Amino acid sequence: MGERLKSVSAAVLYAFILAFAWRVFLVYAYPGNYAFDGLQRWAGREHVLVQSWLPAFQAVLYACDRIGLTLAESRTVLAGVGALGIALATALAGRLGGWRAAWAFVPFALYGPNVCWTIAPYQEGVFLAVVTGALVLGTFERWFLADLLMGLTGLVRYEGWPFVAVWILWRRDPRALLSLWGIGAWLLGKYGLGWTGYRASPVDIRDWEGMFTRFTPSIFLRDTGYNIERTWDSGAFWWIVGAVVGAPLVATRWKRLLWVWLAVQVAITCAWMIALERSMSRMMVVPVMLFAPIGAVGFVRLWDVARGDASASGRLERLAARVGVRGVVAVLLLLLGMMVFDGWWRVRREIAGNHWERAAMRLMQRCPECTWWVEPRAKFGPRKRHDGCEVIQGVSDMRHGVHFYCAPWVDPAEAEAIQNKATSRVQWREDKLSYMVWREWTGQDADGDAAVPEAGDEGGGDGG
Repeated sequence: MGERLKSVSAAVLYAFILAFAWRVFLVYAYPGNYAFDGLQRWAGREHVLVQSWLPAFQAVLYACDRIGLTLAESRTVLAGVGALGIALATALAGRLGGWRAAWAFVPFALYGPNVCWTIAPYQEGVFLAVVTGALVLGTFERWFLADLLMGLTGLVRYEGWPFVAVWILWRRDPRALLSLWGIGAWLLGKYGLGWTGYRASPVDIRDWEGMFTRFTPSIFLRDTGYNIERTWDSGAFWWIVGAVVGAPLVATRWKRLLWVWLAVQVAITCAWMIALERSMSRMMVVPVMLFAPIGAVGFVRLWDVARGDASASGRLERLAARVGVRGVVAVLLLLLGMMVFDGWWRVRREIAGNHWERAAMRLMQRCPECTWWVEPRAKFGPRKRHDGCEVIQGVSDMRHGVHFYCAPWVDPAEAEAIQNKATSRVQWREDKLSYMVWREWTGQDADGDAAVPEAGDEGGGDGG
């Protein structure tokens, strides 16, 4: 049994199991949906093209809907995709530093921001699985398959397009131009065939337009500080330490690609902070994943130094030699505890951000024959542009124009007629910090039933 574990494949298997089990636990411990892109994507799950987003990730949700999966079951599928990305990154760590580096990477399966944003309808899980898959294929010199898979990046995430460009330059082989197929397919479809995305709401989710007119140095510095704070809270700091130690031990070619990608992603993240005028844990997912496999190589080196099996050659290695095995084990246990707590806390916080709408939605679902007029909570989330109707659609099967009418979304010329047709009403009351629900609306300004969040719903963020 011991010899079996001394292999990269064993580490890959256990990394997948750990990643998948922890994610599925959180999916069912905190059922529902969160964050506005995820809400829009779930509301548009009957379509492959949604808003202006690329189609590869949405195709996963579309397939889930076609076979009749619920929101929780669809999130379980996403958990599997996220776990696959972790397994492939474990294989990459093994290719860079051997079987012990692969095992050193396994705890990354619990990294909080990665966990939080790969069990919601967000494309980070698919993106990282595609990128790490291409890298692993490249380490085996299966370049045709690696280029083909890297091309899929062009249909997953616009921020992945620079990754494809760097990949082509790094490959220094004309055959690498195959990896442009995804970008080419999208441009052909959008501008040649006129592809347009379904919009589940009139809310504009585009982030980049006019970003430089919104740039405020003080806000940018504040958000940068938040991300530095998250680097510690999430345990990413220790993976940075490992990467600093491990970098000299990794082959220059692969190290160069990962560092350039990291620089590109950091630049994208800075632009993202300017565009959103805020920071969020989602911004940590891709950058940390890029250097974590090198960090695993560094962990192995620190362990060898702490045990006395290797001589210390740098400050961090001399520190490891000084604290010894017990000190290194203590740090590793601290890292595990930080990542587990951080993942749990982030999921709980994001879910709690829309607890008012989920409470109202539960009361609305008790009357399927009702026609609801909804006056939602408004001006919250990134750039204060979102409202509660997005949440109701994103956490249920209810649809504007079918099961309810959202007051801000209705054509003003038709509003009075639709409001008169509605039999029931939901109204956000800022003074009560609650939705009031009238199953039978008579036009009288009397108090309805308060939509009370269930136990465990309270507190948290703003759903962004």
